Amino acid sequence: SFQRAAFEATAVIAEGMIYVGTNNDDATGDFYALSLADGKEKWKFHSDAGFSSAAGVRGDRVYVGNFEGRCYCLNAADGKALWGFDARATVHGGPNFYADKVLFTSEDGTLYCLNAADGKPAWQYTIDQPLYCSPTIVEDRVFLGGCDSAFHVVDLDTGKAVAQIDIGAQTGNAPAVLGDRAYFGT
Repeated sequence: SFQRAAFEATAVIAEGMIYVGTNNDDATGDFYALSLADGKEKWKFHSDAGFSSAAGVRGDRVYVGNFEGRCYCLNAADGKALWGFDARATVHGGPNFYADKVLFTSEDGTLYCLNAADGKPAWQYTIDQPLYCSPTIVEDRVFLGGCDSAFHVVDLDTGKAVAQIDIGAQTGNAPAVLGDRAYFGT
């Protein structure tokens, strides 16, 4: 029932379905797949912690992180967990994809690059302050705005920093990129 739930996460629409997580008043969470046509529940995945991040959908899989820092890969057909990965803190931003990888940021200041098929870590990039944003991907680079008052550009093949630019204030916003410019608020 949605009566005891709060929705902090952005709903994601894919293939005629709505995917969205909740925070229940008992600090648990449910992640739903709802029909876009009639709003009926297709499945529900229960978690011991709520969800504030948007999901990412790729093919027949749904990827989402929760308040405990657990990153899940769910089967889009039935909501069964295919794998889980434990980040060290809350996942606020939605995931993004590069090649056969899925990327999550965490409040622990880490960008986790995981193999999308099995959740095994490929590499990680860590700053000394939280990362709240979703990773923005352009070609073979990921852009991150951090609470360390820096804009980070990371090579997606190596996980190494390409640039760290002082932006003079903290940000939790995901950068938007158009052409050769990145836009974000602080």
